[in-house]
Amino acid sequence: MEIWFVPLSLALAWIFFLPVGILLIFSGFIHTVLTKSTAQSIGWMSNGFQKEIGFVSWGMSPVVLEWQHWSLGDAKTCN
Repeated sequence: MEIWFVPLSLALAWIFFLPVGILLIFSGFIHTVLTKSTAQSIGWMSNGFQKEIGFVSWGMSPVVLEWQHWSLGDAKTCN
């Protein structure tokens, strides 16, 4: 029986891929495109701050996804 270990950087990249990268894209969409319905669903008034949060989410998502891409690439080359 062979025992193998996953490098920590590879495990962390996959653990954070869905919760951080994908949810930032989703958050950006609901805060910019679905502004009124999102605000209404949480009991707030729709204003410019909500769109600001959406654009920040969209701005952060490529950075997070690119970091994860490089982390996965580095982890695959590790022996």
